[in-house]
Order: sequence, then structure tokens, then C-alpha cells
Amino acid sequence: MVYRLRKSFQFRNSCQANAFLDIANIYGKGRAFGSVVIYEASLEFIVWRKLLNLAKIVSECTVRDIDIYKMTSEAGFKPFREAGL
Repeated sequence: MVYRLRKSFQFRNSCQANAFLDIANIYGKGRAFGSVVIYEASLEFIVWRKLLNLAKIVSECTVRDIDIYKMTSEAGFKPFREAGL
């Protein structure tokens, strides 16, 4: 079953918000307004849960520790490979 939702995510800074959007925009549309992300998509429930997990993981790290590929796999998504490999 697919759920169409509009959700906002609050981060501590804009770097975290943009890191989250790098992955989340693959699945839907989102915009960052400073440290707040407004996100809208039609996704299955499990994907929404993974996005919520990703947002939590990103918001708990410092700017220097942001490794979006590692966080993506921790949130339950399949790991992304770097282009050209």
C-alpha cells in the first residue's frame, strides 16, 4: 500500500538538512529551508520508516561526521555505490 504524505523534518543545521535531502530526493520531492526540510512523496510504509530512521541518524551526528552513504545503509536502505565503480 502506498501512502502520499507531506512531512517536515527539523535538523540542527542546514548541512544536516541537505545531507538528508541528498538521499530523500531519490524517492520524492523535498526542499530545505535552513534547517527544516519539507518533504512530500508517495511511498510504501516501510520506505517512510526508513526515511524517518535516516532523519534520526542524520540529526544525531555532527557536521564533520556526516557520511551519508554509511547512514543510508544504517537506516535500512541498500548501500549506494559511487559512480564509476
